[in-house]
Parts: sequence; structure tokens; C-alpha cells
Amino acid sequence: MNFQKSRSGFTFVELIIVISLIGTISLILLTIINPLNRLYHSWDARRKMDLTRLTIELEEWYGDKNCYPTKEKICYRSDSKGCYICGYADESKKLANNSKLPCDPQHAGKDYLYVYEDSDCPSWYKIYAMMSYPNNAYKYSYGVSSPNTSIEPYPL
Repeated sequence: MNFQKSRSGFTFVELIIVISLIGTISLILLTIINPLNRLYHSWDARRKMDLTRLTIELEEWYGDKNCYPTKEKICYRSDSKGCYICGYADESKKLANNSKLPCDPQHAGKDYLYVYEDSDCPSWYKIYAMMSYPNNAYKYSYGVSSPNTSIEPYPL
């Protein structure tokens, strides 16, 4: 009697080769795509859109009241640097058109900083955001301002 082994399946060496090839191709694709970098860029794009939206709303506020809002009208918390804007916070404020203020996409650790002229009727404002890749000297490296003042990075 002549018995022959039937070969149905892969050998251990073949499986190791296939798994290592799949792993290598996956690593190459991940370095090309870099999903974390894309996430950071999307957060930064959202920050820029939010600050543009805030600028429009603050200019509408100025058109109605002839001054910009103070921290009591727009911020949910404040400190010596200025005050912070976030519409999702419990103590958040709303603007004249009753819309919720935007929050930083990473709100747990970052907020929009609102700096304004220290008076009852401010004539200028600046709003800063912490970008995902900040300049080493500036924590708040992107900002917008009222038309009558200039914006520069906010040193901390």
C-alpha cells in the first residue's frame, strides 16, 4: 500500500512570510497617510473657521452696541491672561443672535482666549487659539482681531 500525504494548507514558513509582508505594507501605508497628522490639521482648520465665525459675530455685536463685549458677556471663565470662550461650558454665554459660541476641538485642554480693551465699552478685541503645532515661543500662535488693531502671537 502506498499512502500519500495530501497537502491542504500553508506551511508555518509561508504563513510567517505572508504576515510579515502584510505588516510591512501596513507600516508603509501608515507612514504615508499619517492619520494623527491629518487629525491635527483638521483641528487647526476648525479653529480657523471658528475664529472667523467669532469675528463676524463680534462685528455684528459692535454694529448693534457700538462696542465689543466684555468678559461678563462672552466668557465662561477668566484669569490674568484674559478670558476664555467655549459654548459647551456650563457657564457659557450666547451672543446677540442667541447662537452658542464655538469651542476648541480639544476643549478639555484648550480654549479660545479673548483679550479686549479694559473698559466698560471695549473698542478692540483679539481672539487667540492654540494650534496643534505651535511656534516654540508662543502657546497661542494663531489669532484674529478687530479691524482697528493688529494681531501678533500671544506670548505666555
